[in-house]
Amino acid sequence: MAPAKKNQLSTENALASVQVYMQQQYRPYSVSDILLNMHNVLTKPKLITILDTLVADQQLVCKTIGKASYIECLNQQIKDLKQEICHLKLKLQEIVTTPTNEELDNLIEVYTKKIENLSLELEKCRHNTS
Repeated sequence: MAPAKKNQLSTENALASVQVYMQQQYRPYSVSDILLNMHNVLTKPKLITILDTLVADQQLVCKTIGKASYIECLNQQIKDLKQEICHLKLKLQEIVTTPTNEELDNLIEVYTKKIENLSLELEKCRHNTS
């Protein structure tokens, strides 16, 4: 006797469930593997159309090796995290190169002394030329 058919999901629910499943697994699967792992909740033609839709929306990637096609989750999250890491490294570099308050106080003292010395030299030069 054939196994009893389970209730079919609507297209929107099926899209969401397949996408969540692929993100959770985060490894390549063939269509038949996905069908079996989801316990035949979807028919094979419906699953193929859903996977094609997700591939067209660039949420999944289809890689063909020989005659077999494998579908896996897109590495977009990894790309986003790498960009965020790069941005945070730049921020960290900026924070590290910014002087602390103590260093700023020391720099202010050094530069005020330089200004005083240069002012004195300028006055000497003015008196010598006149």
